[in-house]
Amino acid sequence: MAAALVVVTAAFARNLAKFPVCCSTTCSWSCSRLAGGVLVVVAPPSQVVAPPSQSLVHSRLRHRTNSAVMTLPSQRRPAMARRHAAVVCTDYTTAAVTFFSNVRVPATLVAATAIKEAFVLVSVPRDLAASQGWRILRRCYTLLMLFSFSEELSCVFISTGAMMLLQSGTLDTKAPSLVALLVRELEYEYVSVRHHFITGVLSLMFAQALRARQALPLPALAR
Repeated sequence: MAAALVVVTAAFARNLAKFPVCCSTTCSWSCSRLAGGVLVVVAPPSQVVAPPSQSLVHSRLRHRTNSAVMTLPSQRRPAMARRHAAVVCTDYTTAAVTFFSNVRVPATLVAATAIKEAFVLVSVPRDLAASQGWRILRRCYTLLMLFSFSEELSCVFISTGAMMLLQSGTLDTKAPSLVALLVRELEYEYVSVRHHFITGVLSLMFAQALRARQALPLPALAR
């Protein structure tokens, strides 16, 4: 029980001694006089302030938290909601198969073009056959076309293997996005098909640039 102590000076206590020691019959205070002229006034139990209950403390904390959230700027509320939102995973099997199929078809066309046009510079006019510049150009062209064919063929094979893995049911195809699925389950295939396809297309472009250089009427090439 909490008690309130009031220390009164000795003179005041001696003056107070002239009156009855306690007036508990007419008031709600319990008084007692101690030795040394010190008067102790003790509040009755009915007037002692009890500490707040646990439920009251929790309700006040919730009220303060809700007030703080309501006072946040409006532009920060959607960001907090998106941050705490649950991540939804979707089955991206069909989308992943479509991705590899969309890479495989153009790679097949580029590979067919590269192998078909790889040896078009074999037959040359007799005046250019003995030229060193012409021989270097023809060899570079053939090598670039064959390199393009091999790169695109590798892209076709890797894409086919990735599609078979996706349709076999051995992979976890649920992910937040298609890229997340490809990076997690098929990282090698995802990187390889893009690398092989782009490299093959660039090799084909450089080879065709050399072929255009040969078709131009430049006398310096015959030296």
